[in-house]
Amino acid sequence: MLGLSDVTKGKIIDKLIKELGYGIFGKIDMIDFLKRIWDLDNMSSSDWRFKNASGDIWQHMENNDDWDLYYLLNTYIGLNRCDISIFLKFLEQIVHPIVREEDEQLQIINEIDSYLIRDGYKL
Repeated sequence: MLGLSDVTKGKIIDKLIKELGYGIFGKIDMIDFLKRIWDLDNMSSSDWRFKNASGDIWQHMENNDDWDLYYLLNTYIGLNRCDISIFLKFLEQIVHPIVREEDEQLQIINEIDSYLIRDGYKL
């Protein structure tokens, strides 16, 4: 297996955003969720006012609300073009028991797997 196609990644991201919206982060804070995957405190800021990505995300997603989920995940974080291990870690976190209740986990896993199976993967 070589990896997930960009088409598959895009379809999964679109599905999650359309179906879950900000609920994509489940029961935990958005920044705490993202820190389970990325080292935001050591990622550089794109905004001179902040020293790291945590500050950027807080400013633009929570304080100003001038970024949407597509911008955050695809443009800022680069989820749609990241390594497969990071992408799969993101998917695993979406259904992690700390993030989501069991009944939701199974539903989301089935939906994600319907896309992953095309590229030879399964949660």
